[in-house]
Amino acid sequence: MVDLRPGGEWTAHFPNGSTGGGTILSFIPQQEMVISAMAPDKFPNVRAQRTTAKFHFEARGESTLVQLTQTGWKTGDEWEKAYEYLAVGNAQ
Repeated sequence: MVDLRPGGEWTAHFPNGSTGGGTILSFIPQQEMVISAMAPDKFPNVRAQRTTAKFHFEARGESTLVQLTQTGWKTGDEWEKAYEYLAVGNAQ
């Protein structure tokens, strides 16, 4: 689910029934979207603190290049596990 407007909420469903989500911070159609990202509930400390993800969209003929920059990562075992988990899913 995505309420695509500043202040709108979005939800993602991960394998094994876990959910993540957050808030749309800004949206410029066909250019970029910035979100507050809440990690899956299997990473409670990361989930509570959130990260910020910026998606930049660039038209490339019949396709679109999507570049993701995600900031706000911290150090520690749970943060590293969450990063690895999300890197695989985000690549898909």
